[in-house]
Amino acid sequence: MVDVGIVHDKISFLIKKKRWSFVPPEEIDIAIDLAQNDLFENFYGNTNKYRYGRPIPPSAYGQTSGTTDPLLAFIKHLQIDSINGWVDIPTDYIHLDSGFLFNSDTSEYKPLPLVNTDKKAFRANSQLMPVSDTQDMSNAFISFAFDIDNPSTLGIQLYPRVDPGTNGMSAHLYYMSTPETPKYIYTMNGRNVIYDQLNSVHLNWSTINTNKIINR
Repeated sequence: MVDVGIVHDKISFLIKKKRWSFVPPEEIDIAIDLAQNDLFENFYGNTNKYRYGRPIPPSAYGQTSGTTDPLLAFIKHLQIDSINGWVDIPTDYIHLDSGFLFNSDTSEYKPLPLVNTDKKAFRANSQLMPVSDTQDMSNAFISFAFDIDNPSTLGIQLYPRVDPGTNGMSAHLYYMSTPETPKYIYTMNGRNVIYDQLNSVHLNWSTINTNKIINR
C-alpha cells in the first residue's frame, strides 16, 4: 500500500515543473483513479483484445506472475454462511477467482466449482453427481442466481441450498475486486493544505506500479 499523500506530492511536483499552478486535490484524485484503472485493465486483460478462437488477450491476469502478482492485493474473501447457501455479489465484484469447502472436523478441503447458469439445471439434477447429500457435500457447486425473495438481486447460490456450517463445513469464495477510489482528505488553513493521512483512502499498489500510475 502506498500513501496517497506521497502520490499527490509527486504529481504536484511534476505539475509545478511544467506550469506553475495549483490543481485541487479532488482533480488529482480523479486523475489517479483513471490512471490506476487503466493500469489495472492492462494487467487484468483488455477485453477489446478478445476475439473468436483466442479467448485470452495477449496480456491477461493468470498468464504470468508479471500480470498476476500486481493484482493479488485486489483479491477479496466471501463466506457463504446463510441458512439457504446464498451470498450477495459485492458492488466491487469483477470475477470469481476460486472457491472451496473446508471440513473443520477432518481438516479436508474440497473444490467448489462454478457452474454456468445454462448447465445449472443439468448439474443440480445429475444422478451421477447428486447434490442432494447435504452431509457429505462432495458434489456441491456454486452458480449465479437471482434471489427467490428478491428477483432483481443477483447473487451466488450454493447447491445444495443449505448452510454448510450445519455440517461442520465452511464455504469460501475469493473474487477479484475493483481498485478502491483514492481519496486525499484535507483541510485548509488559510492557503495551506493540511493533509489528513488517517482518514484518506490510499493506493493498494506496490511502489513500482504506483510510479507507473503517476507516469500515466
